[in-house]
Parts: sequence; structure tokens; C-alpha cells
Amino acid sequence: PADYNVASSNGSVSFPAQTESGATQLVRVTIVDDDLLEAAETLRIDLGAISNPVVRMLDSYGEGEIIDNDGSGTGEGISVSDFSVNESAGTADYVITYTGPTVQDAFTVSYTVADGTATSPADYNVASSDGKGSVSFPAQTESGATQLVRVTIVDDDLLEAAETLRIDLGAISNPVVRMLDSYGEGEIIDNDGAGAGEGISVSDFSVNESAGTADYVITYTGPTVQDAFTVSYTVADGTATSPADYNVASSNGSVSFPAQTESGATQLVRVTIIDDDLLEAAETLPIDLGTISNALVPMLDNHGEGEIIDNDGAGAGEGISVSDFSVNESAGTADFVITYTGPTVQDAFTVSYTVADGTATSPADYNVASSNGSVSFPAQT
Repeated sequence: PADYNVASSNGSVSFPAQTESGATQLVRVTIVDDDLLEAAETLRIDLGAISNPVVRMLDSYGEGEIIDNDGSGTGEGISVSDFSVNESAGTADYVITYTGPTVQDAFTVSYTVADGTATSPADYNVASSDGKGSVSFPAQTESGATQLVRVTIVDDDLLEAAETLRIDLGAISNPVVRMLDSYGEGEIIDNDGAGAGEGISVSDFSVNESAGTADYVITYTGPTVQDAFTVSYTVADGTATSPADYNVASSNGSVSFPAQTESGATQLVRVTIIDDDLLEAAETLPIDLGTISNALVPMLDNHGEGEIIDNDGAGAGEGISVSDFSVNESAGTADFVITYTGPTVQDAFTVSYTVADGTATSPADYNVASSNGSVSFPAQT
């Protein structure tokens, strides 16, 4: 009696004497108006024996169709949820939900889980190796009923960006159930961030001018990094100047770290040292690191200093000396000559002096512009 009722499922109708062509009799069916979402349904009637043998049977079979009036409304049907979980969660579920009137018959919904930036089996697994399957909703499924597609999350040791995977719902086996939202996205949030003292740093160097080359060493420390990344840098003059004291292939450039970079990995910025013949102080040039293309990799130490130590020191008998003089009192003037001997000196410098009385006294015997002063030697002396 769920869909219809009839006074008797087995019975007979009576045609009176003198029945004429076109005469009719009725078998009445009471239709049950339920609240179930269901396909159009059928029932049948089969005619049997006719009590008067002179009346022939022309068509003994009839079909009744009951068309459902409980179709899904706006916002009703099958939908699938998104999820966002930490990599350590173990599992995550896409929740497939039915909303609408109770569904009379069982039905299935097919699905495909596919890679996004997350890949299987490195980042996740599902029961089916090809990601395809279906979920089953039982007969009499009510609004709010759910089925799950479970994803196993792989907790690796890689430093990586949040990664995504997707689910696409496909065919619904029951045509009266509508598709409301067929797409869901899953997000896996990494739990392997760099800790204290981990990230990118650059070394200093100190080399003799004769070294030929020197390297700034850019080092990564921390968990293995899944994706390749770059680190930009700028090498600039300090007291050392380019090209007089050093050269570098590019003063503004970047170094590249490959995918799967492990703790302790390094990249070099090479500096060519100029071995000149100038007497000069130790000279410096700095490097400053800039942008890291992977936002997950922190900057630990972005400044390095290079030092070039001169190898042109004065040898034996080289340096500053001052001459004596001996003149007749009538000479008018006389000079103490201060002389530099040795390799060319890069930078200007001064030498201080003091002129003092001996047996000659000032101002009785001599005069000097300043008894305490200095003389200046220019750059490239």
C-alpha cells in the first residue's frame, strides 16, 4: 500500500445486458501522495476470463504510471565538502552530503580524487590506487545524510608549502537525485617549519691578496626543502673597490638551491682578487643577501664581509726617513728632507714632526713655521 491502494487486487467488473459499443467500467486506484523522492512508478492490470464466450479479449494488459511530485528544490541535492588539515592529522575526509526530501531507493555517487600540488603517494593516499570509486546511500536516505571518502595524509620531513588535492563527483545512479556541488578541495598544511638557528646565512672571508679567488659561502640549515629556491645577493665596494681590488661575475645576482635541498647545502659567490703592487691596508667588501624565493625558508644571517690582506709590505731599508743638513749661516734657508722608499702606497698619508732646539735656539739662531707639524704624501706615492 506504499504507493497505491485498490478495493481488491483481484476482482471483476460487470457489463449489463444490452451492453453497447463504447460502454465502460472502472477499476479505481487510490494514489498515495508520500514525501519520498522517487522515480516515476508503475503498476499493472491484467484482465482474465470473460464470462460470455462470444465476447473476445482484445487487450488484456494495462499500465498505470505515478509521477513523483517531490523533486529537489533550490539548494537540494548532492554536495562535497573541502578540508584543511595539518600534515600530522593522519587522515582527512571529503564529506559527501545529501540534502532534500527522503530518497526512496538506494543510490551511488561516483568520485575521482586527483593530485593538485599534493601528489600521491608522496603526500597522500586513498583506498583506490587510481583515486576512483563510489559511495553508497541506502534506501530511505534522509536530508543531511553523509558518506565519506577518506584520505590518508603522509607526514614527511620536508619543508614545503601548503599543498592541495581535489575530488570530483561524477555520476549519480538515481536520476531523481540532483548534483548540487561536484567539486571539493583538500589542503595539507606543512608541520616542518624551520626552527631557531635554521635558515639561510652567508659567511665572511679573509684572504691574502695573492689568493686569486675567494668565496662567500651561502649555507642552508634546516629540514629538507621540497621545492627549488633562489637567494638574491648584492656585492658592493667597501674599502676595496671594483675593479681595482676585486671583480665579481655579477654584483647583483642570485644563487639557486635545487629541490630536496638538505641541511648544510651551500652555494658560492666567487670573488676574483686583484694582486696589485700597491702598499695598502687590509681592505673590505660586503655581501648582502636579499629575497628568498621560497617564503618558507627564513633568513638567518644576510650580511657577510670579505677582507683582502695586502702582500706588498715594505722590505728591509724601505719606509720613511729624514735627512740631515749642514749649511753656512749665510744660506738663508735649509731643509729637512723626509723621504719615502718602497712600493707605491695606495692611500695618502701624513708624517708628523717636531723641530726642537739643540745648541741652536729659536728664534736667536733659526725660525720654523711650526715646530710641531706634519707633511702629507699623496695617494699613489
